[in-house]
Amino acid sequence: MPGRTWTGHATAQAVCHDKEKIRVSVETPTEDAVLVRQLQQIVGNEHVLTDKRQRAFYSTDLSFRPAEMAAAVIRPDAAVPLAEAVAAATRAGYAVVARGGGMSYTSGYTPDRAQSILIDMQRMNRILEINAEDMYVTVECGCTWKALYEALQEKGLRTPYFGPLSGKYATVGGALSQNSLFLGSGVHHTVAESVLGLKVVLGDGTIVQTGSGAHKHANPFYRHFGPDMTGIFTADTGAFGIKAEATLRLIQSPPSTAYMSFKFDSLAAMLKAQTRIARLGIASECYGFDPYYNSGFEKQGITFKEGLSVVGKVARKGGIRGIARAAKMAMAGQTVLRNVPYSLHMTFDAMTDLVANEHQEAAADICLEEGGTEIVNSIPVAFRAQPFAGVRTVLL
Repeated sequence: MPGRTWTGHATAQAVCHDKEKIRVSVETPTEDAVLVRQLQQIVGNEHVLTDKRQRAFYSTDLSFRPAEMAAAVIRPDAAVPLAEAVAAATRAGYAVVARGGGMSYTSGYTPDRAQSILIDMQRMNRILEINAEDMYVTVECGCTWKALYEALQEKGLRTPYFGPLSGKYATVGGALSQNSLFLGSGVHHTVAESVLGLKVVLGDGTIVQTGSGAHKHANPFYRHFGPDMTGIFTADTGAFGIKAEATLRLIQSPPSTAYMSFKFDSLAAMLKAQTRIARLGIASECYGFDPYYNSGFEKQGITFKEGLSVVGKVARKGGIRGIARAAKMAMAGQTVLRNVPYSLHMTFDAMTDLVANEHQEAAADICLEEGGTEIVNSIPVAFRAQPFAGVRTVLL
């Protein structure tokens, strides 16, 4: 049309020449606005975030590397609306990015283009089934490791890998996407080794179930029901699909645990001891700190209330032995890592005290052979007493 000009995506200005010039502005919705309305219809107005500050917050991880800001953030509460939202976004040409607890530092969930919809999974946090007979648990992937651990602890159960130290916030889906490791990993490896099946939303909104749970007459107790489709969706940072639900193996909570810490003068010596212990498969956790972290623990400080909380929990969980451990920790105070170049910390789980102590002794022999010196075991004791409380609770 003669005389029509376009400004951006939003405003068409029609100019007509007659006896007088008439200027009319017609507002047309942007692509973002059209999609936002669709998403609001699917997950609810209050669960579609478009405020710039909110979008900036959700689009940033702990790496603080520069990243694009998502066009919107959605917060679905179940697999079906999640699938409908994914389908709507990808039909409109938008990327979809899943975010768990926001504890990643690998840029795994940060958008790489502005035309992205970020999916906050934290409303999908339900524990759907705990099956103590067939030894599995099914959760929505926004469930935190802390919530899962505490629910299973009441039943004397645990997942083999049972979370990162950030498990107060970190989610099951986020850990699966990053192939996380820490608690239980010395024996049970990464979280990918603990998963039996997944319910995944593909890019077109299709919902796929993997593992034996895909059979209409079976429950999700077994992973290898045909080809291992579950493995495709682990360690993918959500690139192959959005994980909606996960089924994990269960084990009995080990009734006996032993703890040990050693200091080393060199990184090479500590790593040699660590790898030798790992080959034996006896330590549920075996982790080391370098001089930077050791000095950081020394300087950080802790409140009296926090210190009492850890010591009290250690005492309550361990009976007479727990009281002795708590007293040892309190006496060591903040000096536990003073003048320690490299420190190695180990936890040994077993069905009996005898086996736990045998594994501890085997590891101690290795550490001594590699030039280590035993130090007070406050750190592994505190980590297990409050596994998701954060590193500040180590400092007494």
